[in-house]
Amino acid sequence: MNNEQIADYIAKGMQRNDVFSLIPERANRILDIGYGDGTLLLRLKHQKNCSELYGIETNPGYFKRMEGLFDGNWNMHLGEGDNHLPDEFHNYFNHIIMHDVLEHIYDPWMFLSYIRRYLSDAGRLVLVCPNAQYWQTIFSLLHGDFPYGLDGHYNEDHIRWFTPKSMIEMAMLAGLNVKECHLLLTSKINQQLADFINNNHKGKVLPMPPEGIDHHQYINYFPPLVDDLSQNAKVDVLFGNGGTNMNLSFYAVKILLVCSVAHMEEELTELTVGGMKKRRALFMEKHKDTYQRLLPDEWKSYIWHPG
Repeated sequence: MNNEQIADYIAKGMQRNDVFSLIPERANRILDIGYGDGTLLLRLKHQKNCSELYGIETNPGYFKRMEGLFDGNWNMHLGEGDNHLPDEFHNYFNHIIMHDVLEHIYDPWMFLSYIRRYLSDAGRLVLVCPNAQYWQTIFSLLHGDFPYGLDGHYNEDHIRWFTPKSMIEMAMLAGLNVKECHLLLTSKINQQLADFINNNHKGKVLPMPPEGIDHHQYINYFPPLVDDLSQNAKVDVLFGNGGTNMNLSFYAVKILLVCSVAHMEEELTELTVGGMKKRRALFMEKHKDTYQRLLPDEWKSYIWHPG
């Protein structure tokens, strides 16, 4: 693609502004794992003058389309079998990006622990995942459904789900220090909902669907049920010890973490039944006096616009 074609491709692609805004001008040594249509790396190169850009993608169509546009481009399932980057990339990258990747991996705890080897000592790992605490999930569960396929948030190929708390735990167990936690709020926040968030300072009552949002599009009507869900779908949840931050986590579509290597070696093995309980126990045995330094230094929240 020439420069004009690349500009047109970028304009039509997945912008991923949440991550794009975090990468500094002229940053270098950037690896995007699961880069999708490749727009984010192209934007970093052509709009922020970033250099030494590398990508890994399992989709052969996207991979072929990006051939020759990055400094390194691999079509593989990283970490499986013999699928590893050359040794020269150990402790190499200043930024590693995984946007909507970990929810597709059977053992993301182990995968994150593996990825640390490629991050430089001062590097940052940027992770983005769907938020299982999003009000739509709870709303659906209270009506007896888990809404696979209802929208992109619930793609049926998502095999792992995280809340902000459990995603932070995953990073810590993998030997990472969580520098920032971003709550990416639904773009459907309207003035009525914004007023509710601002005025409900004690945060004790959370209406689902949120104030001012029609609920019909958030119900899976298959198979047809006796109850008329269109008439009986409003739910109010009362939190005894709520708070505005509690409410914000229920309006967050995505979770974004910015992590660094914590310079600790965790004895992770491939996940088996009961493995998480053992991982937590081992971690707390080794780090009960120091784990708090691995928690987020900063929490942020802002409206996320898909695309």
